[in-house]
Amino acid sequence: MPKPRRRKKKLYRMLIVILVSWLLMAQCTFKMRTSDADALKDFGQKAISASINTDTIDGHQLHYVQTGIITGPTLFFLHGSPGSWNAFKNYLTDSVWIKNYRIISIDRPGFGYSDFGEALKVMAQCRLIEKFIQNHHNQQPFFMVGHSLGGPMVLEIASQLKSIVSGCVVLAGSVSPALETKEYYRYAIGAFPFRYMVPGAFRPSNDELKYFKKEVAAMAAHLPTITCPILVIHGDRDQFVPVGNAAFIKEKNPAQTTIKIISGANHFIPWEHEGFIKKSITEFIHSQ
Repeated sequence: MPKPRRRKKKLYRMLIVILVSWLLMAQCTFKMRTSDADALKDFGQKAISASINTDTIDGHQLHYVQTGIITGPTLFFLHGSPGSWNAFKNYLTDSVWIKNYRIISIDRPGFGYSDFGEALKVMAQCRLIEKFIQNHHNQQPFFMVGHSLGGPMVLEIASQLKSIVSGCVVLAGSVSPALETKEYYRYAIGAFPFRYMVPGAFRPSNDELKYFKKEVAAMAAHLPTITCPILVIHGDRDQFVPVGNAAFIKEKNPAQTTIKIISGANHFIPWEHEGFIKKSITEFIHSQ
């Protein structure tokens, strides 16, 4: 066999090995979640009592973690895309908060241990989470905190559960239809066979963001109907969600909205500005 043909055959084999290896890795990595055993071990090392459970609602699994006092006011956290409950692990373990509040952080549908990989439209997620909240309402004040894609979700839920939600905190939330870019590539990478090359939690993330592009206008239309106070915190150098989203919320619901802009901050404010976020949330709750 001529050498060029041997080299070409060897190259094909290498490409097949690389492709198969990538497909296997894509199914097993970047799931961005913490096992219940590891989570409980971590909470135990910090001498914090935590409960980890899964509810079944309309045939869907909703996995969540709870700390703090059961009978206290609730702080309810919704992560961005991708992510899971442990995005707010440091909030669940705050030494002051666990003495005063019930703190809940969930895996949104499609992430963590809530039907991982099976993306739902954002509106459908909101409807499931609303039922979760109604099931777990302890007749105490209920405050919601959402980061990134979790931001418009807490606002949408507040527009529907007016008798339950006492206030919303939106951290770098993507809310304005005009500021949403047309990411047509998401349709391509979401199609067979390319979707199976997208690793871990990035696959349901791509799917839900594709849906969200069409849903954001309907969700934004509900902003004026929100009757609870809204605190919006955003970095002025957010590279993923333009800071103009904060002004959009204020424009749509000026009576209820307060804005705090963090100078020089990017999209990752829940972690890079944790102290400021916690202080702002505490003051927001106490002002109600």
